[in-house]
Amino acid sequence: MANLGNLIKSHREAKKLSLSALASQVGVAKSYLSMIENQKVNNPPSKSLLIGLEKALDIQSGKLTQIASWEKTPEQVKKVFNQVSQLATRGKELAQWISDAADNKNHNTKSLDQLYKSGQLAQHINHLLGNTPHSHLSDPTYDTDTPEQTIQNQQTNTIIHANPLPTQQIPVINKVAAGYPADFTDQGYPAGIADQYVNCPDISDPDAFACRVIGNSMTPNYQQDDIIVFSPQAKVESGCDCFVRIEPDHQSTFKRVYFEGDDAESQTIRLQPLNPDFPSKTYNRHQIAGVYRAISRIQKL
Repeated sequence: MANLGNLIKSHREAKKLSLSALASQVGVAKSYLSMIENQKVNNPPSKSLLIGLEKALDIQSGKLTQIASWEKTPEQVKKVFNQVSQLATRGKELAQWISDAADNKNHNTKSLDQLYKSGQLAQHINHLLGNTPHSHLSDPTYDTDTPEQTIQNQQTNTIIHANPLPTQQIPVINKVAAGYPADFTDQGYPAGIADQYVNCPDISDPDAFACRVIGNSMTPNYQQDDIIVFSPQAKVESGCDCFVRIEPDHQSTFKRVYFEGDDAESQTIRLQPLNPDFPSKTYNRHQIAGVYRAISRIQKL
């Protein structure tokens, strides 16, 4: 009851009222009022008493009852509320920062797409979340059009190299069945060529490709029409979500893969759906023509 008791005491002393005078005015014992002010009570006073104290001390109506309600709120609820409040505040700060970038008249304006591709958006979000020290990278008017900017961080006295995030055009070559294996097709185009491409930042694999999910065997993690980017260069380990080509019928599917067995010759690969309504399937190693790890997902809002 610290906040409640301190507020009552400070207002009483400001009005030059004694404990006896205030207790008599609101109709309680002097000893009980003293216990409230000195945080000796475990539970907040009654609502009628708090309203009486607000009137006697000229405190804003409802303020004491609001404080009392908060102080009897469980600590875990307070913790969650504070976290949500902080996120809401940071969201407002981020929205204002983006707005300033677009509306600034004295510097080069930056679109949201430019802020994202330059890495400034990620930098600023990390700063708001407390993950990185603030620097000029968080200034939306800072010029990132040059290939590289070297910045002196005044707080940490370290050099930060600000490189725009590389963006690679990834060909969407196939609809991969998140269900039972379906026939594989590269649409008749040479490798890396397709009718559709997606931009994917921070990927350096020139052989990366993307597929659109059909079916629901990988729900809830993946949904119909999600575009999944796969990298042949990425290391595949047991438990990874992968694009799998199956011999001899050149079928393909999207599953979580598990390598089972110690002997390379007799090792099997289990293709495990995430949706429990679908059964897993196990293949001998030689039946699998390729396993390519998923590294990114693009979803429709």
